[in-house]
This record gives sequence, C-alpha cells and structure tokens, in this order.
Amino acid sequence: MNFFLSPIFARSYSILGYHAKNLILPMPHASLFALQKQMAAACIIPAQSGILGQEGFSWLSLDSQYSGNQVFIGGFYQNQQGQQVRFVAQAENKMPYYPGLFCFREGPPLRAFVKQIALQYGLRPHLIVVDGHGTAHPRALGLAAWLGIELQMPVLGCAKKSLLPKPPEVGLEAGAASPVLHQGQLVGYVWRSKSQTKPLFVSAGHLLSQEEALAFMQGQKRKISYSRYPAPGRPTGPAPPGK
Repeated sequence: MNFFLSPIFARSYSILGYHAKNLILPMPHASLFALQKQMAAACIIPAQSGILGQEGFSWLSLDSQYSGNQVFIGGFYQNQQGQQVRFVAQAENKMPYYPGLFCFREGPPLRAFVKQIALQYGLRPHLIVVDGHGTAHPRALGLAAWLGIELQMPVLGCAKKSLLPKPPEVGLEAGAASPVLHQGQLVGYVWRSKSQTKPLFVSAGHLLSQEEALAFMQGQKRKISYSRYPAPGRPTGPAPPGK
C-alpha cells in the first residue's frame, strides 16, 4: 500500500508495503452471510463509552473509492489540540463487491491502513469514522461494525443511504434527527446535517453508543464542506465511478 504526499495539511507521509489482493476471501455468499451474523454477535454497543470526553480526544476519518481493482483510501487524523494529518493510499483489491457484504471488500484494506499508521507513526485515534453503516444493517454488521470488531476500537458509520426498509422521516431543518429502529432495537439515527440536503444515516459500529455516534457527528457540522459528512480528504488518483 503506497501513501502519497498531500500538500493540504501540515503533515503527511509516505508508507510502503501492503497489497489488499492478499485478503481475498474465497468463500461462497452463504458462508459470508453466516460469518456476518456470527461477527454481529460480537459487536458491543454500550449505553455510554465516555470516549468523547477523554483528554486529548482524537479521531480518524476514512473513505475509499475504486477504479477497477484499484482502491484509493483517504485518511484524516485530527485531535483536540488542532493536529491534522492526512494520509492517502492506493492498493489493489480483487475482492468483488456483493450487495450487503460490503464490509468484506472494504474492511480489510481499511484495517491494514489503520494498523500501518499506528505502527509507523504512533497515531492511535480514540474513534474511527467510516463512510458506511454500523449496526444499521439488515444483519447488524456494516463496515463500521466489522472494522470495530477487527481492530477492537470504537468505530462509527455515516452513510448517505439506508440499507434498512422504510427509514424514518426527519425534519427539514439543519440538525434534525430521528431514531432508526430495526427489530425493535435502536441501531442509529437519521440526521440532517444541513437544510436543503438529503439526510445522513449515522450508526455506532462497535464500543460506542448510538447517542455518542450522533453527538460526534453533530459536533462536526461546521467542518462539513463539499460533502454531507466530515471529509477525510479524498483519495488522489483517477476519478473512480461512484460506489
């Protein structure tokens, strides 16, 4: 995985040495669905984690885009002291996309990305934010939940579309939020970050409460620019098609 220099933020780095093609899962769909349900049972959503109030709180926003088998990953590390570090990576990922099994394609490269940043630069965020779902998923294991379990770190997902049928209505004003229930359980919130924009779907993935996931995103509202969610710094390279 190659990390390229970005001039936008104060610090950036180059890292070499990882190829996502080694992480292909040679399993039929039925086995992946079964594994997804098994992992969901290990997901922990506490009533309150307390991480948002920790001294020196830091977070890492992640996003990725694809062009064929090439994945472009952007990571934006920030902390309360104002430190900002941008990481950008490109790697090959031959794991195909299967509807509802997105976590098995996108998760392994993001896991390696986070581990490499921690290993090489000692950056270990309190929270990871991904463009995807947490427990607001038909089998309760979206990308944020998968990544949280694999890393044993708090992760939340913020997605632009719901995977659950009949998501609740939400007010038109900026900041409006409505709880999302699935099988009688709170699995996230529909949240409108700005007026006159489509709402976002926020859900905890692991080691974070649903209320804390929403509170974190609400605290980021002034940092939302060209996107409806806090941009981690878009990956460089050829413009891939939409996910």
